[in-house]
Amino acid sequence: MTRISSAKESRRLRKFSDSIAGLLEYGERICYYHDLGIYRLLNYPENSWPINQMLGEMDELLNQMDEEKRDVLAMTVRVFVKCKFNYQKTADKLYTHVNTVRYRIKLIEDLWDADLSSDEGRLLFSVLAKLLPLWMKSGCYSGTLPREGE
Repeated sequence: MTRISSAKESRRLRKFSDSIAGLLEYGERICYYHDLGIYRLLNYPENSWPINQMLGEMDELLNQMDEEKRDVLAMTVRVFVKCKFNYQKTADKLYTHVNTVRYRIKLIEDLWDADLSSDEGRLLFSVLAKLLPLWMKSGCYSGTLPREGE
């Protein structure tokens, strides 16, 4: 790699890091590309990597719902993963009945054709719980981003 192309790549990575850091609300703290961890998988909207395509497809399915339901389901997934797939803890955190959480998660499983009884399904939900808020904040998602517990 030449020095010019290396410098261009460095600028591109810096710009990407700044963009993701803004979505992650890092504040004034300097964020280097290697600090992004799993978020380095993203480079949307210009990158057509499978993870971005998958987020786009899932967003498309969510967008077929009314806005309120879409936002509630997105928030439920995030809280459910944060509570380590525990229905009761998720219900407590969201101030709702446990059967309501079960219903919402079942809707998402059906919508995204995922099975949370499998390791792959849990991994998918875990990754999406991290990436979906960024996808939503980036402007690729047309809904709003409700806060947990609202």
